[in-house]
Amino acid sequence: MTTNCLTENGDSGFSLIEVMIAIMVFAVGALAVATMQGTSINGNSLGRQYTEATTLAMTELETLSALPWPNTLLTDTDGNDVAGLGYGIDTEAGNDPDHKTVDGVYTIFWNVADNEFVNDTKTVAMYVTWQEKGKTRSVRMRYIIPKRV
Repeated sequence: MTTNCLTENGDSGFSLIEVMIAIMVFAVGALAVATMQGTSINGNSLGRQYTEATTLAMTELETLSALPWPNTLLTDTDGNDVAGLGYGIDTEAGNDPDHKTVDGVYTIFWNVADNEFVNDTKTVAMYVTWQEKGKTRSVRMRYIIPKRV
């Protein structure tokens, strides 16, 4: 028993136009997936950089908090005290960092203020900056270090 696959007018299979449309729909879908993949890779890379910068800042803050007082790394070298704890490093506005170190592509700055909220404490404003695709990215955090007796 054989089955006839012919339609009423005798055509069988797909036309060239139908195949071309199917290929075009597939190509558009594949390009969308490729674009999404590229965006995902860029987002993961930026997330990794923020995580590394945050880890560097926390490591530096933990190191500073373990230092005995007095220590040159916990001093307000430019005398701007609480004003130096602003929201970034801006040398034109007079907000120069008290201390600076470089770790690979990351630059770590910090400013120190004495007794900002409580006596016998040091407030450290930590900034980690780096360049990513021509833009300066940064992570900042504050930390209060009590004097250990």
